[in-house]
Formats: sequence, structure tokens, C-alpha cells
Amino acid sequence: MINLKNVDLEYIVGGVYSQSFKNQLFNTLTGGKIVQNKNFITIKALNNLNINIENGQRIGLIGANGAGKTSFLKLIAGIYQPTSGELNIKGKVLSTISPYCGVEPDATGIENIYTIALLNGLKKQDIKNKIDDICDFSELGDYLYMPTRVYSSGMLTRLVYSVITSIDADILVMDEIIGVNDATFIEKSSQRLRKFIDKSKILFLASHSEGILRNVCNKCIFLKNGSIEDYGNIEDILNKYNQSNKFV
Repeated sequence: MINLKNVDLEYIVGGVYSQSFKNQLFNTLTGGKIVQNKNFITIKALNNLNINIENGQRIGLIGANGAGKTSFLKLIAGIYQPTSGELNIKGKVLSTISPYCGVEPDATGIENIYTIALLNGLKKQDIKNKIDDICDFSELGDYLYMPTRVYSSGMLTRLVYSVITSIDADILVMDEIIGVNDATFIEKSSQRLRKFIDKSKILFLASHSEGILRNVCNKCIFLKNGSIEDYGNIEDILNKYNQSNKFV
């Protein structure tokens, strides 16, 4: 279960800037409210969020670029803490926002499996119990004993995908669906991804694909300028979002 009560999130851009820089910032940023005083500029990325998320909900995040989708995901993932308000999360959170975090090019595939898994909260014994399944699923064979700097991008994706989808979590936080481009690997990776998602109690997924959102999610949050514009059934919210864009 997740509860947000009057949650705000602000970024401090920095110290004193020239007027030309301030003008450029105001002209290029499309997201949250920008506040300035004589010493610094802050961006209010998320504004007064109030929502309760129950187990079983698969929530899509939609909104224009800069609406606050990534900030929202990072808040749930624990990367950011609220500037004000209350955020209560019950359960283990797993984020795929930065799936390649921790990958060391000079370390072997096996060593990187341990590193990625440890960074995502697994204990060494848990990794030992899962290592055979991870290795078999990756289909990387002897390359697992070579440094990952010799891997192609597809091989590295296989490695990371195999580790991440082996981890159990109560709450999944995803910025687009993690996937692979290898045609021979797509079918079984899709099956594994579905099981990975189904095991979670709550899912947050930001995606620009309405097809994926409809296929995976049952609820939807429509974010606008850092605030929740609407929340509800996936079809209702997608229809409202598409209607609002007709008049932009």
C-alpha cells in the first residue's frame, strides 16, 4: 500500500544566475512551477499530491514531457524524498529506471550479476540460489566469464534483464517496459516479464505507448505541471488525456 498526502517535490537549480540564463530557463522548461529569488532558482516538480494506492493496482503514468512522470517514479523509488508532505510505502520497492546502474565494464558477467543483484537488495545467499536460473536464462554461456566491456549492447541487455526480472518485489517502478531487441530472445523474455510484473502487488509504469499501458495497467494517473490532473480507470483517463490534447 502507498499513501501520499500533500506531497511536494522541489529541485534547487543553483545559485545566482544571469538574467539571460533565467530567461532561457523559463523559455525551455515546460514542467513544474519555476520560482526564483535573488539567490537561487527552484523548480516545483511535484505539487500537492494526494493519493492512496492499494495492492493489485497496475498504474500507468501519462502526461506531456515535463509533467512530472519521472519525478513521480523517482519519488516512489526512494531516489528523491518529498520536500514537504507525507509519503508512506509498505513493501519492497524495485526500480528499473536505471537498470544498468552498477555495471562494471571490467568485471565479468558473473561478477556483474552479483553487483546488480546486491544493489537491488538481494543477499548473497539469495543470489547463489538464483544464479543458475539467471545464467541459463541469459543464454550468454562462456561470455559470463568474460568482462562485460566485450559484450554487445544486446548481450549486456540480456544480462541485466535476466538479473532484474529474477528479483521479487512488492512494488515495481518502471520508466517504459524493459525489453530486448534480439528476435530469438523476445518471446521468452516477454513471458518472463509478464511473470515478473504479475508477482508484484503494485506497478507504476510510465510509457508513451497507449497499447502497452492498456495491456499492462488497470489504473492511470494523468499528471499535468507536476500535479495529478485525474486518476482512475485506464480507459477513462486515457480518453480524457487524448481529448485534452485535441485543444492544445
